[in-house]
Amino acid sequence: MYTQFSFRVVEDLRSAFLAALESLPFEAFEETHDGFVTALKTGQVDDGLLAMLAEIKEHIPFEYHTQVLQYENWNAIWEASFKEILIDDFCQIRAPFHTPNDAVSYQIVIEPRMAFGTGHHETTRLVIRALRYQALQQKTICDFGSGTGILAILTSKMGASEVIAIEHDPVAYENLTDNIGLNDTASIQTILAGDLDSIAPLSIDTLLVNITKNVILKHLASMASVLGHSGHLITSGFLHKDKNTIAGAARALGLMLVSSFEENDWSCLHFRKSNYDRDREVK
Repeated sequence: MYTQFSFRVVEDLRSAFLAALESLPFEAFEETHDGFVTALKTGQVDDGLLAMLAEIKEHIPFEYHTQVLQYENWNAIWEASFKEILIDDFCQIRAPFHTPNDAVSYQIVIEPRMAFGTGHHETTRLVIRALRYQALQQKTICDFGSGTGILAILTSKMGASEVIAIEHDPVAYENLTDNIGLNDTASIQTILAGDLDSIAPLSIDTLLVNITKNVILKHLASMASVLGHSGHLITSGFLHKDKNTIAGAARALGLMLVSSFEENDWSCLHFRKSNYDRDREVK
């Protein structure tokens, strides 16, 4: 079972509110006319979570109510409210029931279930915008923490020769495999329910990581180890205020910062491994 949270937040405070929830286990939000709706497995809703929401409320005014739902009911609500996403003229993310937009370079079709990475969150859009400038033809790509599979699917459509999608959450993993089947993604040859250790000793040309700051820092050494010589790491899922922390830890592992992207309070960083011209590093 799932517990649905409906948050009411004034528009001017919504970015700050989402940023304040970063350390909580919420993974995906659907924006409504007066705030956001999201859900957690009912077992994740405990006194500690409620106490942290109360603490946030002392600094950012908001209201919320909860409702316990069967998974099927929550999935139906999520699907009914799912809206297509256009990222410039580059990419359309849509459900099977949306009309295709032939003016964009790439279309991605997903079943809108409760899995992080539907494209509605800034961090997914940031990684997609970063990918727009990458030459992926004949490259080996890994999408770590793949969620709905949007990033893996996009890189396959952009010409990658091999794509590895890794996702450990069983609900997201099921959605990932279904979404791959909805798209022309022959190069997605490996779908793993595991960790980065599962793909060693492969040399990855580009590693995509859109998760939380703490998980990034925990796995950063493993990320560096699976990258091939001059391999690329594009990572998001953290706030702009944490950009320097991530960049400093990456630099210590020989990952040089090439570029960065921002949307609202969120950041995306693009690194390149080893022997990269330090004079070109973004400060």
